[in-house]
Amino acid sequence: MILQSDHGPGSPLDEENPTAPHLGDKLAILNAYYLPEQDFTGLYKEITPVNTFRLIFNRYFGTELELLEDKSYYSTRRSPYLLVDVTDKIRSGKDSQPTE
Repeated sequence: MILQSDHGPGSPLDEENPTAPHLGDKLAILNAYYLPEQDFTGLYKEITPVNTFRLIFNRYFGTELELLEDKSYYSTRRSPYLLVDVTDKIRSGKDSQPTE
């Protein structure tokens, strides 16, 4: 069983000029797993939704799906289709990289 949210709260987020800590909060997700025999081998802290099911399917259904690079993207309500890669920004926790 997998329980997964699509995003975190992001309550104080300035959508047009988000800081690294606020992006980190907004993009943090809930990942809860109930796996046979509580075997969590292969799961890792930085796993993103793109790899959750790939890892589980490979493990329990014998598929050979390649794990993809764990990336995080951000968009605003004003430009929902303009996706900006903010992976490095949220991992470093620093605002040195622009989000637009």
